Formats: sequence, structure tokens, C-alpha cells
Amino acid sequence: MLANLLNLRIGSKLMLAFAVLILGFALLLFTTLEQFVALQKSEEEQFARRYARVTDVKDLLISINLQRVEMLSALGGDAQVLEESIRAGSELNDRRLERLQTAVQGDEVTIELLKQMQSLRAGYVRSRDNELLPLLQASKLDEVRALVAGPQRQRVERLHDLAEQLVARTNQRIAESTIQSQQ
Repeated sequence: MLANLLNLRIGSKLMLAFAVLILGFALLLFTTLEQFVALQKSEEEQFARRYARVTDVKDLLISINLQRVEMLSALGGDAQVLEESIRAGSELNDRRLERLQTAVQGDEVTIELLKQMQSLRAGYVRSRDNELLPLLQASKLDEVRALVAGPQRQRVERLHDLAEQLVARTNQRIAESTIQSQQ
């Protein structure tokens, strides 16, 4: 093989060398393109996960607000139907919080925000289950109104503040990822 290569003319040797170079560049180009496509796909998936996080936070707040509205509207209605609806929404919110917590592994700031949200929500649920619903079932509407307008409202407002911080943090992470991917 080496003897055949040495017997080639100079022109043939140059052609062979250029062919090897062109093949090498083509292989390098193909590999680089494949890595670029994989990077773009990874960025798209990362963006989708972060967008899903923002959506979960918004859905959580909407659900909490819906439960609050149902509580207020039930002041003259059927407490049993209200309680079933609230418990179903509460289970859904628990799943949303779990999904959010698994999605943010490694981001300590976001994990802390979620812990604060979970703690506030636990207080909200405890108060709702142990105070509001029994008062509602006992038709003590003035006391229910006072609780809904007082401590429960403060918890909901704090949850909204934390949710806004969480959305801002997620948007910041998306912007950082976008800048990093453009470099």
C-alpha cells in the first residue's frame, strides 16, 4: 500500500492530500453542525421547562384565588359542595407545588421561594380547614368574613408577592440562558 502511494506522481499525491483535507473538513463541519443542533434542542427544552414553571405558578395563584372566591360566594350557599371543590383544588395545588419543586433542583434561591410559598399555603390551608369551613358550616358568616378579609387575605397577598418573585426569577434565568447560548 505504501509502495503504491510512493509510486504515484506528484499531481496524484497532491490530489489525494487535498481529498483527505476536504474529507476532514467535511467531517469537522458535520460534527460541529450536529453539536449545534443538539445545543439548540437542549435550549428549547430548557425554555419549555421554565415556561411550564411560570405557567404552574400562575395556575397555582389562579386556583388559590378561585378557592377564595368560592369561599366568599358560599357565604350564603351550600357548604358541602364548596368543601369538595376546595379540597379538589387543594390537591391539584399540592401537585403543582411538587412539580415546581422537582423542576428547580439546584437553584437555591428558587427553592427558598417555593419553601416560603409552601409554608404560607400550609397556613392558609390549615386556617381554611380548621377555622373557615367549620364557621361556614355553623353559619357564622360574620366571623367567616372577618377571617377571609383579615389573615387569609394577608396570606394570599404574600403568596402573590412570592409568585411574582418566582416568575421574575424564572424570567431572569431564561434571559441568562439566552445570553449564554448566544455567546
